[in-house]
Amino acid sequence: MGLAPPLWVAQAQSVHIAMADTGWPGCAKSLKGVILDLCGVLYDSGDGDGVAIPGSIEAVKRLKESDLQLRFCTNETQATREKFVAKLQRLGFDISVAEVFPPAPAAIAVLKERGLRPHLLVHEGLLPEFDAVDKTNPNCVIIGDAAENFSYQNLNEAFRVLIGLERPVLFSLGQGRYYKETDGLKLDVGVYMKALEYACDLKAEVIGKPSPTFFQSVLGDMGLKPNEAKRRETPDCDRRRHGGQPGPGRGRDPRSERARSLRNPPTRRRLEQSSLCVAL
Repeated sequence: MGLAPPLWVAQAQSVHIAMADTGWPGCAKSLKGVILDLCGVLYDSGDGDGVAIPGSIEAVKRLKESDLQLRFCTNETQATREKFVAKLQRLGFDISVAEVFPPAPAAIAVLKERGLRPHLLVHEGLLPEFDAVDKTNPNCVIIGDAAENFSYQNLNEAFRVLIGLERPVLFSLGQGRYYKETDGLKLDVGVYMKALEYACDLKAEVIGKPSPTFFQSVLGDMGLKPNEAKRRETPDCDRRRHGGQPGPGRGRDPRSERARSLRNPPTRRRLEQSSLCVAL
């Protein structure tokens, strides 16, 4: 069929999908895979399950009908992967659990690899992900978007675990500053990560976006090598969810970065050199 490739441009509250009338243009013929963010790209969070962004359900359907590898990355840490995907399916998306990559499963893999036992400061909805993990006598701390569980008592307990370790290890499931829901802005996990970093004089290990290791695990699942892929982020959609958080060590003003991106869109040559399209 004459399926046209989507060009994802995230602006304000919608995703605009530019498609040619027929066939694939040269700039997309070399693409082998697509990685999409979820919140702010395919749907907006809010009361209940939230709402699908207009055109996003059909876009996912078209991508699945193509010969491209398709995966979804998210820093969602308030529900298990199964419950999160069930919500997306209720919104109308044809998405399976195996296609979605949140931070928690990646964190569990790290725990097993390094023989670590976590103290958890996470949302109650995420706790079932860690049912099979040994949490006795913890030798590290994992924090996620715990929402109301970010009480003084719980933060202080996490601090005491870390400060009592000879080699404290703190994992943060993402590092967002804040995000928006229907009732207003909410502080995200990065704020509490920074508080524990300061109190314990340590540097947290971030699991999830924008960690390169996190994306490499997705590439591995897709069967694509890192040198085959060129990652390109659109500035607004992920930062709307995570409060303008720039990449580690960059410290850029997201507003000026967005302006630069809009003034300098990806050229056809740069797209031709890419085998992976990432909309985050």
